[in-house]
Amino acid sequence: MNWIDKLNSRILIVDDSIESLEILAKTLQDSLPECTIYQTNSANNALTIAIEMNPDLIITDWDMPCKSGIDLVQSIKEDTLTKEIPVIMLTGINCNADDLKMAFEAGAVDYMRKPFDKTELLARIHSALTINNEHLSDINSKNRELIQGALHLEKSHEFLHKLKTELKAFAETAVLRKKDSAQISSIIELVEDRASMNSWTQFELLFKSAHPFFVKKLLSDFPGMSMSEIKLCSLIKLNMSIKNIAYILHQKPESVKVSRSRLRKKLGLEHSQNLNSFLAQY
Repeated sequence: MNWIDKLNSRILIVDDSIESLEILAKTLQDSLPECTIYQTNSANNALTIAIEMNPDLIITDWDMPCKSGIDLVQSIKEDTLTKEIPVIMLTGINCNADDLKMAFEAGAVDYMRKPFDKTELLARIHSALTINNEHLSDINSKNRELIQGALHLEKSHEFLHKLKTELKAFAETAVLRKKDSAQISSIIELVEDRASMNSWTQFELLFKSAHPFFVKKLLSDFPGMSMSEIKLCSLIKLNMSIKNIAYILHQKPESVKVSRSRLRKKLGLEHSQNLNSFLAQY
């Protein structure tokens, strides 16, 4: 069994020519029977389908009326719900170096001439999906590291506060020599300095390194968000459980549930929309 037999993805194909659309659809259906193929002859409809169905790959013609393939790619990359979907551009007339550059600058991951060679097309599809899956896998790996880092920071923070409290209690009740008392006071100061480093600030630095544009894009769409809401959004983006979010934010799980509900309303989400999936697009 080769990679073609194993490929199981959702592919959206776009071409204003019904004949070209049918040829491409048949090629994919025959060669990739496990794939789900969506098709449309309208670039405007393509964006709607992409938002609703979230395909793993889009293959679009360049030269289309009203909205070209380039326009479609730019719209896909500008929308937070579709920007991670890789796009392969097909073209029969835009074939020079400047056209190739324009396609890549718009956001396409690959570029093929029509009429296409079936073997080459399947290889390009496999390459685009593999690279995108590796990219998403890398993001998921970083998110898991962030979750572990956040929990570790919070545990360290709690330990330091507990250690400081016990040292102070010991210093107040024990009979100590002046030298010993001074040494304990010095240790308490070191612990206080370390404990004063806010665990959220440390987590925020780690989060920004993995998702540098998340907060900026979120505030661009929702400028009225408070710091507490941004914190909640950051943790939800990592798919953290309510229990872990409550632990990190020093809240009860019930309070986190209420905050999530309020956040959904502020983001204007409908009942059917998943909050985690929505924030994952940023």
